Amino acid sequence: MTGFIAKWITKVKVPEFISPVMPIFVVPLISAVMIGFFMIYGGIYIGQFMTFLEVGLKSLQTNSEIYGIFK
Repeated sequence: MTGFIAKWITKVKVPEFISPVMPIFVVPLISAVMIGFFMIYGGIYIGQFMTFLEVGLKSLQTNSEIYGIFK
């Protein structure tokens, strides 16, 4: 995902005085900030999904039924 964001950032047209520092400073900084925001705000939902999977797998230890779906 970070690679896709970095590739997208490199396609953006920038002024000529910024282009020498794009691959060294600007692209890593912007991509790290974008991934950081994704991890902060998207990580909540990923954590909830992982908890759902954990509870489902733990219920298989006691009985062979997952939320009434599989018997």
